[in-house]
Amino acid sequence: MSDRQKRKTTSSTEKSDDKDTSEMNDILKKIGTIEDSVNKNNQTIRATIKDLMLELKDDLVKSVEKQIEVIECLLHEALTENETHKAELKRLEHEISESHRRTRQMGNLILSQSGQMNDFNQYGRRNNVRINGIPESQDGESAEDTTKTVVQVLNNNINDLNLKPTDIDISHRLGKKHSRGHRQIINLSLSSFPDIPETK
Repeated sequence: MSDRQKRKTTSSTEKSDDKDTSEMNDILKKIGTIEDSVNKNNQTIRATIKDLMLELKDDLVKSVEKQIEVIECLLHEALTENETHKAELKRLEHEISESHRRTRQMGNLILSQSGQMNDFNQYGRRNNVRINGIPESQDGESAEDTTKTVVQVLNNNINDLNLKPTDIDISHRLGKKHSRGHRQIINLSLSSFPDIPETK
């Protein structure tokens, strides 16, 4: 190869190298521009994300604060209602206690009255007399007829008795009327009944 050809080849190679270097520089510039753009975009994205995070944080804090206020309000209402229930429960317990006390008093009073009534009935029956064997009218008899019959029979059978119908509060036959024999007679409240002398 001649010197001329060598120079031509070298010149051609140098031009080719220069072109490649130029293209490489252009590519590097574009890459730098893209990197700058990406860096700028990254900063914008970061700033946007930061702003969004701050907004979300503020919204979350506000939401939590509102929920805490609602819960505090509900808790206050529940505590107030609980105090009301406690007061009502205490009042009801007092009423129940009073009711039990009055019930016991009434029970004791009833027992006392029952004993007194029993004593009174026993005392009232002291002057009652049952009489057997006095014939009974087949047509039936009133309490007044029974009293007259009793007075007559007793005066006929007891010396100096002198019993009057007014000495007997009331007389009546016991039980239902039947064909077998005569029913007993009970004479109530013979308060003015004299001492009974010997029978005739």
